[in-house]
Amino acid sequence: MDASSALAWILEPENLYAEAALAEVVGSGGAVVPGNFPTEIVHVLIVRERRGQISRLEASRAIDYVLNRLELQAEFPSPLIVADVSRKHRLTGYDAAYLALALERGVELASIDKTLSAAARAEGLAWMPSASALRTKKRKRDEKHHDL
Repeated sequence: MDASSALAWILEPENLYAEAALAEVVGSGGAVVPGNFPTEIVHVLIVRERRGQISRLEASRAIDYVLNRLELQAEFPSPLIVADVSRKHRLTGYDAAYLALALERGVELASIDKTLSAAARAEGLAWMPSASALRTKKRKRDEKHHDL
């Protein structure tokens, strides 16, 4: 799971992909993330706070939740593999770290970042939510809105 998926789940509650990713990937025993994951989470939330999109309290709560309450295991992929992946797919080093780790571990990568998702698909490692999971999430969301 990359930072875009984790943050979309918190900042975009209507994002069914992010919700399904969190439920299926993290909920099934945790997810592996590269060592730069915490810094990316903090960076995005602080930028949103500075722009007035979220409050300081919301940023702090999101940081706490994502970094302290989700079952995430940080690992450091090989820098040489990160460089190879970055070159091959024209990714930033930050994004290449996610794909490099997925390649090293032989696991799928959940991402809503278009470029990173395309690279994961090219490597056969793109995580896709099951159709039933998306239907269940959509039905629950629709029921919630109906009750309002």
